[in-house]
Amino acid sequence: MPNLAKIVARQCSFESDLLSVNSKSVFNGLRNLTYVDLSENHIPKWDPMTFYDQKDSLRVLMISENEISTFPAKAIEALETLEYVDVSQNSITTLSLSDCNLIDRLKQKSDTFSVNIHGNPLVCSCHDLDFPRWVFRTTVLYNKEHLQCITPNGDFIHFKELHRTFEKFEINCASFSWLIVSTILLILISVLVTVSLVTWRYSAKLRVWCRQPAEGEFSHYVFLSYSNKDTKWVRERLVPHLEQDKLSFICEDKDFRPGKDIATNILDAIDYSYKCVFVVSYHFLSCEWTRYAMQVASGYCFRKGREKINIIILLDDIELSELPKLLRKNWDNIECLRWPHPHSNNSGQGTAAKVTEIEIERAKMFDRLSQCIRKGKPKIVFQDEETLVSETML
Repeated sequence: MPNLAKIVARQCSFESDLLSVNSKSVFNGLRNLTYVDLSENHIPKWDPMTFYDQKDSLRVLMISENEISTFPAKAIEALETLEYVDVSQNSITTLSLSDCNLIDRLKQKSDTFSVNIHGNPLVCSCHDLDFPRWVFRTTVLYNKEHLQCITPNGDFIHFKELHRTFEKFEINCASFSWLIVSTILLILISVLVTVSLVTWRYSAKLRVWCRQPAEGEFSHYVFLSYSNKDTKWVRERLVPHLEQDKLSFICEDKDFRPGKDIATNILDAIDYSYKCVFVVSYHFLSCEWTRYAMQVASGYCFRKGREKINIIILLDDIELSELPKLLRKNWDNIECLRWPHPHSNNSGQGTAAKVTEIEIERAKMFDRLSQCIRKGKPKIVFQDEETLVSETML
């Protein structure tokens, strides 16, 4: 049968892999074959070598009503004399840019070359505008004026109608693309903000949990934390008492290392101090870093041996409900001292008596503070200025 010129094998129920396994042997030796019709055979694909022996003879290829989902570009690329390809009524949704370029090259070889893609579920989408643009300009498509595609709205539209409104279609696609991009960016920003807020909320706990526990030796008795508006009271009232009682202390003004971030300085100071004394006023509660120090120190309350690390001196008349939540949860482990203020109801006493009484109360408060600091007989290992606050191993 070497002179066979035409094969019509419609509805032959070929096995689905007939043309993809040993496909070169199917039409082997039929070098005069000009017409092949394999329609209605449930063929999903075939090997590019299927029509190898027909590259100089095949003119018509009919493969309509099969299960082909992509245009068979590689299978027809080498067919030098091909004039008509019918891939109608298959499952092709679009032609890629390389498919379109191949078809154009075949058209240049033969003015009579044409392709039939009717009856395929062609899609005109915003994701692939090159395909409809190619359909508008090409002359290779058989019966192009009746060709249809499905729009993103699910409507069928003829390509000639789409061509008239294509500028509007592109604008709608651009708007839709920006809507998608904006939505994605909004979601990403929302996620980043949420993660940042959660990270900030739990950053103090995380940094405390990641550090090595103290081993029972400290370089100082106290870490002092106070707001800058209370600096005068600390210097004139608190520091002289601590120095008189030989209670060494660390504070931001004199001990925090420049160049190191404040959070790390705070963590180092708490690690190397036996107790933390917070001079709490309304301004203290409004400052970010003093609240951070209090939050971190509250986290240390969960460590064995440091349950009673925190001491609070209330300078203002602050209620418990106004203090941070984590502090309130550990209130039973916190020593709270109030700075005595003159009583307005002692109007019958003379000025000198009032002053004497208030100073006695303040002296008692300072004595109580010293007792709270020394409670537990800590082991204090004094260090020189260079190693006052050393790096903590993480």
